[in-house]
Amino acid sequence: SDDVLAELAKKNTLGIFSEGNLEFQRRKLSAAGIANYFDEEYVFIYRRKLLENAILTVPQAATIVDNKYDVVSELSNVANVVWINRESGENDPKIKTIHSLGELIKIFV
Repeated sequence: SDDVLAELAKKNTLGIFSEGNLEFQRRKLSAAGIANYFDEEYVFIYRRKLLENAILTVPQAATIVDNKYDVVSELSNVANVVWINRESGENDPKIKTIHSLGELIKIFV
């Protein structure tokens, strides 16, 4: 994933739209060595990211990549979304679907 993020960051502004404990999430990014790929201005971490006040913070031109179908399905009305389905070969006819992080390079680079 480090190589993919480095390639994506060359031509895109990367952000995070996540849920959970803010400090824990930041520690995970640092421990994984990937925090530097994300623009601090676009890091949004909420206890519950599907609440309206959290969704309203997503920039209009953003594309959200998530592995949870219910998240991309919910957000498809307010943002560009990509479902990263690592569980099966299933695709959604209405939602851009990929099966590995590497496939993002084909979309965004």
